Amino acid sequence: MIRDIENKFRKCFKLAVKGETLAFPNPNVACLIYFNEELVASGIHQEFGKAHAEVNAINNLKEYFTKHSDLQSRFSNFQNFASSCEFILNLEPCSHYGNTPPCTLLIEESGFRKIAFAAYDTNPIVYKKSLEKFSDSSYEVTRPEDLSKEIQSEAQFINRAFFSVKKKEASNELAVYISLKIASYPNGNMITKEGDQWITGEESRKDVHRLRSTNQIIITSSSTLKADKAKYNVRHSAEDLDLLDTKDPDLCVIYHQEKIEAQELDSSRKVFYEKLDDLEKESLEKLIRKLSFQGYQKIIIEAGPRISHAFLESGLVDEFIAYQPKEDRSESEFIESVKNEFQFDNSRQKVFDFEKDFKVVFY
Repeated sequence: MIRDIENKFRKCFKLAVKGETLAFPNPNVACLIYFNEELVASGIHQEFGKAHAEVNAINNLKEYFTKHSDLQSRFSNFQNFASSCEFILNLEPCSHYGNTPPCTLLIEESGFRKIAFAAYDTNPIVYKKSLEKFSDSSYEVTRPEDLSKEIQSEAQFINRAFFSVKKKEASNELAVYISLKIASYPNGNMITKEGDQWITGEESRKDVHRLRSTNQIIITSSSTLKADKAKYNVRHSAEDLDLLDTKDPDLCVIYHQEKIEAQELDSSRKVFYEKLDDLEKESLEKLIRKLSFQGYQKIIIEAGPRISHAFLESGLVDEFIAYQPKEDRSESEFIESVKNEFQFDNSRQKVFDFEKDFKVVFY
């Protein structure tokens, strides 16, 4: 097996999510190429419909090879050089013609022989097809099952929305991924206390801006717009959020009687106003279906307690994200309090330990 492979994958994961703003509905993918334990080239899938991470990394490796005369003296051609490199991906390479040619063909023609990936692509036209392509004895392939549970779990987490949508498409379900984000005090109260400007610290609030940039549309309510004068935009740079690009998501504003217009929004953003007479599952599902027909698949809910709880109780939410101040609690006490207060039933979770707050993602 490739030396120090798990640390190499951790670097790969960190790079893959840099493209999260524009990659969807494609997955987040990065490719690292090592030679003699040195990272000599990398690539990211930066935007849906554009070059895959493998293409970008191989092009960068070709440029590296042409700039090093010592490598050209040592290796007769690029393919011979590539055969001595390690090719590391967080996701199985594609093996079909889509917007781009199959990456497995490019990998083969480029000469790579040591290939490692941390998750299978669950798309039926891709799933495990790479193993067939790289099946002969000239290849050394590291598969997901050859890696630790920690690495496999992280590889699944960074593409959880992609995997979920593909699974729903295969089952003829409504192919959307709905996240619901809340910030609350440890007792579950989502209303800011008198004297507090914010419930959570700066690091958590910055993280919310990253969430906005990586979702296509936000669902909120007229009452929340009125109370918070919220713009629901991204007010940090891409560099600050560790992303390649940022974008302001579109907005869907739910109202019952009083329709509050969103103020001072960039003219390129779309805003939908939806009147709901109730917050029963049927009404919420109809809203989600309407947004899906408009092309939205990755949706986040940022609203007050009433709408948030209605969505949680509806069973429509795929991912629940909770931020809470630490207040001298342990991580396990935090998770238990969130489970007790919000009753989101999902077995998988990932916890983030910020300076002043905890964040948990149930998915």
